[in-house]
Amino acid sequence: MTEALGFCARNAKGTEEMKHIDSTSRKVIVAKTIHHWPAGYHTKSYWKYECDRRIRKGAKPTIVEVEERQIPAFHYSQTYVSIRKRTELQQAQHEFLRRFWLYARHDLYLFCDDGTSTIDYHSQHERGNEVPWFSEALMVQHLRGESVYGLFAQESYPRRPARTHWVAADLDLHLATGGNLELFREQVRIILRHLWGRFGSQVVISETVANGLHIYLFFKRHRDLDRARDAMRNTLRRIQRAYPDLERQIDAWNDTLRRAGKIWKVRQIGDLEVYPDQRHGFRFIGTRGKVVLADKEIGTVQWGNFARGQHKGQAKYGFDLVSWWKSIQSGERMPKDEVQKIIESRLPTQQPALELPAEDVRDHPEPDEPGGSVNDAQAGNSTHMTVRVDPPKPRSTGRLYRQTRRKLTHYWLGIDNPPGWFETAVIVTARLFVKEGLSEDEAVRQLMQYAREIPEEARHCSSRLIKGDWASIDQDIAKAVKNAFQSNGKQADVDHSDQELTKTIAAWSKYGFKLSDKATWDQRSGSGNGDIAINWTEADRRDITLWLMPALKIDDPQLAVRVATSIVGLAQVKEAGRKGWGYAYLKQWLPDNFGIKCGKQAKQAAVFKSLVDLRIIRVLSKGKKGCSTRWALGSRVLARLDGDDSQDEAVANSHNGKDLTWMVEECWEWSPWDNLEEEGREENKGSTSLCSLNNK
Repeated sequence: MTEALGFCARNAKGTEEMKHIDSTSRKVIVAKTIHHWPAGYHTKSYWKYECDRRIRKGAKPTIVEVEERQIPAFHYSQTYVSIRKRTELQQAQHEFLRRFWLYARHDLYLFCDDGTSTIDYHSQHERGNEVPWFSEALMVQHLRGESVYGLFAQESYPRRPARTHWVAADLDLHLATGGNLELFREQVRIILRHLWGRFGSQVVISETVANGLHIYLFFKRHRDLDRARDAMRNTLRRIQRAYPDLERQIDAWNDTLRRAGKIWKVRQIGDLEVYPDQRHGFRFIGTRGKVVLADKEIGTVQWGNFARGQHKGQAKYGFDLVSWWKSIQSGERMPKDEVQKIIESRLPTQQPALELPAEDVRDHPEPDEPGGSVNDAQAGNSTHMTVRVDPPKPRSTGRLYRQTRRKLTHYWLGIDNPPGWFETAVIVTARLFVKEGLSEDEAVRQLMQYAREIPEEARHCSSRLIKGDWASIDQDIAKAVKNAFQSNGKQADVDHSDQELTKTIAAWSKYGFKLSDKATWDQRSGSGNGDIAINWTEADRRDITLWLMPALKIDDPQLAVRVATSIVGLAQVKEAGRKGWGYAYLKQWLPDNFGIKCGKQAKQAAVFKSLVDLRIIRVLSKGKKGCSTRWALGSRVLARLDGDDSQDEAVANSHNGKDLTWMVEECWEWSPWDNLEEEGREENKGSTSLCSLNNK
C-alpha cells in the first residue's frame, strides 16, 4: 500500500505514527463535556505551540475521556520552559507549524507527489496498510520540498468548534478546460484591490507558468473555522455585487462554454473555493514550485546539504521560512501594482480558441451595435475567431407558492433582482393590482412609479432599466395592465388563476398588507408586536450578542437585539392563536422582516438553540407530524416583562460565554468597504465579515 500511494523510504523515515492508547494502564479522567475539561491538563501539541512549554522526559500522559474520545493529556507539573533560545529558522518553523499544522487533522491529509491521494490513517490501518500519521516531521518534509502534502481543517465537536489561524480563496484559471484569461485578470485586479495589504494578505503563485493562485489572509489569533470561512465568503460575495458588469461577463462566458459542450465553469468571485475545509484537502504554503508574494517574492533558499543517500553532499533547498515569518510580523507588503505585474508575468500569453458547433454559430447573428456582446478568443496561431456571446438567459422564476409577496416586494425595493425578471414582476403585480380593486389607470401609474423607484444599483436586472428606456417600459406596463384587466394576464386556466389570486389577497388582508401600498410592506402575519417594550439589561444585550448574533451569522449587535425582541412578540402572537411555528416559518420570517438569510437547517437549529439557551423562549409542546412545535416565553423574558432587571437570568444554558467575550470587546479599526472606488459602492451591511475577525 505504501508504494501504491507513492510513499518511498525517505518519506516514511522520521515520521511519527499514532500511538494506540491503552487506557487500562494509565490514569483516566472522565469529563462530561469539553467544558468540564480538567484544569491544568493540555495535549502535548497545545503545550508546545500555544504555551511554549515542553513535556518532561519520561512523563506519561493521562487519558481524558470526553464525548466518546480518549485524549492523552499532560498536567502543568509535567511541563517545563526550555531555556534554549531558538534560531531564526527554528522560530519561523515553530510559528509556521502553529498556524498550519496545529489546527489541521492529523489522521486525514493529501499526498501530492505523483498525482493527489487522500490518506485516511484509520481506514488504511483497518485494512492492514501502514501509512504515516500526519506529523510535524511530514510538515518539515513539505517545507524542504522533499514531498508535497495537503491538509484538512480539524473536526468540530459538540461545544468545541474547529479553529484556524488563516483563511484562503482559490482562484483557478484552467485555460485547458475553459478558463478565460481576461476574466481571470479582472478578478485578480478586483480581489487585490480590496484585500491586498490587509489582514496579513499573501498570494501564492507558480514560479513559472501559473494556472491560478491562492490568496491567504492571516489572523493574529485563532478564530472559529465556520466564522472565518463565512467572513471570507461574505466578503467575496459583497465584492462580486459591487461589480455587476464582471458578473454578467462571467455568466455570458459560462453560457458560451455550455454551448461549446464544456462542463467546467468560471466561478464568480462570490463562489470561489474557501479553505481550510473539513471535506476537501488543500495544498498549503511552502509547496515546491510555488512562491509567496508578501513584502517581497519569497521562494526557496538553501537548507543545508544532504547528509546521506545518492545526493549526499549536494545542496538541499526548501521554503524560505525566515522571510515568510518576518513578513507576517511586519505586515509590510509590496505595492499592489508590483504584485499585479508579477502575476501577469506568470500568466499564459494566449487564450486558446474555443470552437462552437457550426449550427450554434449560424443561429446567433452578429450584433447590430459595435458594443454588442462579443468575445474574441485568440487562437494559437494569433488569428482571431469571433464568437457571439448571448446575454445570460432569464432565470426561471419557479413557482411563486408561499413566496409571491417576498419576491415582488424585494424586486421593487431592489433587494433581489434576478436578470430577466422585470417583465414577470410587471405581469404578476398587474394581476394582483386588479384583485386589490385598483382601476386600470391607477394600476398603470403605480407600476410606472414602482419601476422608476428601483434603485440604480439594482437596475442591472434589465437592459431597458439600465438605459432608462422609459417609453418602451411604460408601453409594456400599459399592455400588461390591459391584459390583466381583460383576461387575467392571458392565463390558460383563468378560473383557477382567479381563485388562487383571490386567496392570496385574502391572506394578505388579514395582516393589512397591500401590494399597491408600500407603507404596508413591512407588515407580516405573526411578525411580532413591533411596539412591545422589553427592558433588556446590559447583561441581556451582551448575552444576545454572544449567542444569538453568531447563530444568525450577522455582525450587528443592535440587529440581534431587534430580532430577539421581535421573537418575543412573535411567540406572544402565535401562542394567543394557539399556533405552532418552527424551521419552515423561521426560514421565511427572518429574511422577510430583517433581510437575514436562513435557508439552511443547521442555521435554523442554531437560532432556536440560542433562543432556548438564552431563555427567551421555551418549548410548550413538541411538534409532531402535521403540527408544529408550540413555544412560550422563557423565564428571562417573563422576568423582564415583570419589571425584574436582576442579573440572575443573564447567563445562557451553555458554559463557554466567557470564551466569546473578545468578540464584543474587540475594536475593529478597518473595513474593506471604506474605500470602494470607481465601479461601485456598497454599504457595510450586517453580516459576519473579515473586518469583524481582524485584530488590533
